[in-house]
Amino acid sequence: MDRYVVTVVVVALVVVALVVVGLLALRSHRRARAERTEHLQDRFGPEYDRAVADADDARQAEARLARTEKRRAELDVRPLTAASRVRRTQQWAEVQTRFVDEPVEAVDAADRLVADVMAERGYPTGGVEDKLSLLAADHAETVEHYRTAEGYRERFRSGGGSTEDLRRAFVEYRRLFEVLVNEGVESGGSITGESKTGDRETGDRETGDRETGDRETGDRETGDRETGDPRDR
Repeated sequence: MDRYVVTVVVVALVVVALVVVGLLALRSHRRARAERTEHLQDRFGPEYDRAVADADDARQAEARLARTEKRRAELDVRPLTAASRVRRTQQWAEVQTRFVDEPVEAVDAADRLVADVMAERGYPTGGVEDKLSLLAADHAETVEHYRTAEGYRERFRSGGGSTEDLRRAFVEYRRLFEVLVNEGVESGGSITGESKTGDRETGDRETGDRETGDRETGDRETGDRETGDPRDR
């Protein structure tokens, strides 16, 4: 009888121990998931919400973002050299000047120039969603500029937009271009985050309200006030 009691007690203790270990493991797992969720939300910003909305559940979305994060770590993303920054900035100025007379062609050229800079920096430029998800790993907020620009372009192409949509698309491309070109300048080569183009005021004067469809007015002074501010609207 004593042996039976001892056996029951031992079994009971083992069961309790297993339950405690299981609860601790579950708690640890939930904590790890919460930390991963918070990490992915911080890193991918709006792209996290987009991924969750497009997936069957949050776990699937987080698994995809985790794979994207791993791929990003394998990329050799680097800042532009000083010479490349000068060359790319000059190219943008030329594209921006075209907008006055050829807004559609200028917006298309802006899209290509952004893609060229991304490739030169080391980002893949294949599928749009793949490209944007990898870019979002470094620029959670800035990647929205690209999506917004594409939205304006698509609206114009479908016949429901106007020259104002092209102007807004161009401004959004410029915001992304500025980040891609100037990132790493202050630290002399390391990834530093979002900075601004030194030639912004010059570009703004050239773009201005002339991009809104009032090109025939030739009002450069109005354009000076208009283009620099759309990014704040």
